[in-house]
Amino acid sequence: MGLRLDGEKQISPSHLELLPTGLHNLMFTGCTLLPGALHPVATRLTQLKELQLEDDSE
Repeated sequence: MGLRLDGEKQISPSHLELLPTGLHNLMFTGCTLLPGALHPVATRLTQLKELQLEDDSE
């Protein structure tokens, strides 16, 4: 199971609080992952195998 978030400018904990459990892949495109954003949801990301942060500019 995977999830892709794009179009958001800054990803904060409130963006991630509704993430489903069991994610294997999580991708952020063209946004900034704010410091500490993953900490509140870390216990739901125990099966995460791949975290991608991609710059959308080319």
